[in-house]
Amino acid sequence: MISLFRKIRQKLLSQNRVSRYLVYALGEIFLVVIGILIALQVNNWNEAKNNEKRFTKILQEISKDAQRDFNRAFYINRAELEVDSLINRALKGQISREEYTADNLHLFYMGLQYSPFEMQKTAFKKLENYPGIIPEKYDSILTEINQYHIELSGRYYTTYENFREQVNQRHEYLARSYEWYAHFRQREVTEDMVDFYLENYLYKNWLTRHLSDNPVGDHSELEFIQNQSVKLTLQINKILGEKEFPEDFKNRIGEPMPESEKEFLGDYLLEKERIEYSISLVNGYLFLYDFTPLKRVGEGKYEDLLKRFSFTFFKNEEGKLSLTYSVKNEPDEIALKIED
Repeated sequence: MISLFRKIRQKLLSQNRVSRYLVYALGEIFLVVIGILIALQVNNWNEAKNNEKRFTKILQEISKDAQRDFNRAFYINRAELEVDSLINRALKGQISREEYTADNLHLFYMGLQYSPFEMQKTAFKKLENYPGIIPEKYDSILTEINQYHIELSGRYYTTYENFREQVNQRHEYLARSYEWYAHFRQREVTEDMVDFYLENYLYKNWLTRHLSDNPVGDHSELEFIQNQSVKLTLQINKILGEKEFPEDFKNRIGEPMPESEKEFLGDYLLEKERIEYSISLVNGYLFLYDFTPLKRVGEGKYEDLLKRFSFTFFKNEEGKLSLTYSVKNEPDEIALKIED
């Protein structure tokens, strides 16, 4: 092709047709420029495609990290609910002297232990150091990811460090003040130990603070991380078009809301206490107030992942959309859907 252009130029010059030569030369330059621009555009398209491919791979890794966070947080929170139940029994004087034995050593650790949790940040660090340009269409999910890994993480670790310091100070106090503490550390039980756990007002105060200051368990910072890890996973998988989850994760969050029940989405009002319940979807899964996932456990029935409360959707005698809010050991409450 180049030799052909050269022959044409030489022919025009030999014929002394300068004007036609100039027109031809300009046309040739124009074609070369167009070719270069097209090549650059194709290169940009390929680079953008490869760049987005690298970015979505990081998103996949962040989703998997969030699932690992969820599994660990779920395990810790569920175990802490059992501890909280024992603490409430102790505060009410419902644990007898006979129960404080070497066979029930876990009773002696109430208020004297903490459960560490470490967020998975490997993929997030890759995102922080990502050298490419991230397309604007991912701005919303980037906001969610930053909130999860920076805001929620920071809030949890601040609370956790304060709580851990409290627990360590309690151990230091016991070590300085009571001879039986050495037996406690050797997992032995003495009568003086049992007296302390049954009668000492300071220990009861510790238990009260444990319930209010603990970063894990009921309505805790770690429960919020647990719930947000589910939401983040669902949001990322929707963007990536992925519908399958690992079996353990899927078993804990349940199935998406069926089409036949989606008429119940919306806001509900509990007239007596003027409380509103907002029910919405995230990638097909039911959420309360847009941050608490609800697991489908039956037709029209959903419960929180830690099984403390449930919602049952139904139509009342007048055909109005309603829900029943149920909490263990409390009377059910009925709320009506607020009409649009």
